Amino acid sequence: SYYTDDTPELLTTTVLGTNVELELTPSSYSWEPGDGSKPLTTTKPGARYPDQTTTHTYTKVGTYRVTLTTTWTGRFRTTGSPWRPIAGTGTTTHTTAPFETREIRSVLS
Repeated sequence: SYYTDDTPELLTTTVLGTNVELELTPSSYSWEPGDGSKPLTTTKPGARYPDQTTTHTYTKVGTYRVTLTTTWTGRFRTTGSPWRPIAGTGTTTHTTAPFETREIRSVLS
């Protein structure tokens, strides 16, 4: 099960002495499982167990790293002004620490 936080990021900076607020909102997520499979792209952030909404089945025992690329949209404003959209999108990429998959076998006795 894959999941991430979908909370918008609110940033404040100063440009030429003017305070500027930026609000960046995730718009899509691309999960690359690290096993050669095609990335899984979705507009939902996934959910924790037991509400698994974004999953991948590994078919071989091994050590893998999952890479998440998040696409962001944004808007900005100066103090007291209305929000204005930012043209285009931006991306961030994060990779997990290595993890091992295991094989589980049922045994009847």
